[in-house]
Amino acid sequence: MNSILLFENFHWFTLGAFVMILGYIIFQYINVKQSEYLIFAINIVFVLLGTGGSYYFATRYDTAFDQMMLRLLNTSAHVCSFIVNLILMQKLLDLKKFFPALNRIVVILIASLSIYVIIDIWLSINHRYYSGIQFLSYNTVRVVLIIFSLTSTAFIFRKCDLSGKYFLIGLLGYVLFGATATIFQVFDLLPETYSQIPAYCFRTGVLIQILFFSLGVGKKIKIHNQQQALLKQLLQEQVFRNELEKEKAILHERSRISRDMHDDLGTGLSKIALLSEVLKQQSADEPSRISLEKISTSAKEALETISEIVWSLNPKNDTLENLTSYLRKYTVEYFEPTGINCKVKLPEKIPYIMLTGIQRRNIYLSVKEALHNIVKHSQARNARLTFVNDLKSFQINIEDDGKGLNVARTTSWGNGLVNMKKRVEENGGKFELENKIGTTVRITFPIQDTPKG
Repeated sequence: MNSILLFENFHWFTLGAFVMILGYIIFQYINVKQSEYLIFAINIVFVLLGTGGSYYFATRYDTAFDQMMLRLLNTSAHVCSFIVNLILMQKLLDLKKFFPALNRIVVILIASLSIYVIIDIWLSINHRYYSGIQFLSYNTVRVVLIIFSLTSTAFIFRKCDLSGKYFLIGLLGYVLFGATATIFQVFDLLPETYSQIPAYCFRTGVLIQILFFSLGVGKKIKIHNQQQALLKQLLQEQVFRNELEKEKAILHERSRISRDMHDDLGTGLSKIALLSEVLKQQSADEPSRISLEKISTSAKEALETISEIVWSLNPKNDTLENLTSYLRKYTVEYFEPTGINCKVKLPEKIPYIMLTGIQRRNIYLSVKEALHNIVKHSQARNARLTFVNDLKSFQINIEDDGKGLNVARTTSWGNGLVNMKKRVEENGGKFELENKIGTTVRITFPIQDTPKG
């Protein structure tokens, strides 16, 4: 009576454990999307059918149907569980890639066991006197599977990684405890009082397998995640290297274009301007002198534009400090022939900020447009260009004491303001226009120190 009560407790304990483990494995599959968890969940389902189902029909055993289901669950359910274990073995150990000969044997075994299950189900349903043959054939299958498991484990154990070793240890525990149960049943070694010991052995083997399976899959996922992280890091480094090479190629091309424009176009335009000046001095014909003056002026303007483009293309100028120096020089030279008194104020320290050629050109053109508006429209006597630097932004203020701008009535130069605002905002900056005593144009853009080198 005590042994029966002990088995009852053990039965419900292991059944509850299997159900909880099944839920955990399904949760893991949903969480990490590893097919090994789904395959092992199917294995647990067959184990539950073979243990819980057979226990249910054994306690009833009233009808022919109960007897048939008990035979099926004691045989086919367990064989199906082992089929799933073989599939899991293929998956976890990657037999097709690393052990092709063993993989062929596993494929034959899976096919043979599947045929056995189909025949077993058909005979159980159609032949009620099949139980004796069923018992013999089932135990023969178990012996074959035990021999296969032991020999294959001995053959490949040393060649597996740690996750594969965990799985093989679990499979070995499952098989050895199953072999013990088979020996007890086939040779009838136990008295009636201890007839439930084979069931203890089988379920203990399943629990050992589950434990080592969890360790093996967990280790495999950890290795997989480490490999994926390493691969991701390598890909990021490759992308960075590609971008760096691309940037170097762009900088090299910018330098070449800047050099070619300066050497070819710049020299050519300088010659045109010089020759037109010489011809203008030598010509006595007034219309010719006027035409030559226009040619000379156009050549000088084109040369100035080329100089600006060369400056914006040259990668050596891609710093805020260089931009500031260039704007200071340009402003002084621009106001020199106009009669407008201009002052330029620089901050004590200009941060080392890298700028692209497009950013520098957009800021330069915006400042140039503001200076042009002062000369053309403001009627100012004084102008001031101020550079202000704080920890988070860099500001350029262009101020004059002229008549101010009536933005509502701007016509001829209204597009200039629109273009200034657009260029500044394209650089992530802020454009402001104030009309008080004269006009103030304020260009502000965020900064972040760039490490030198």
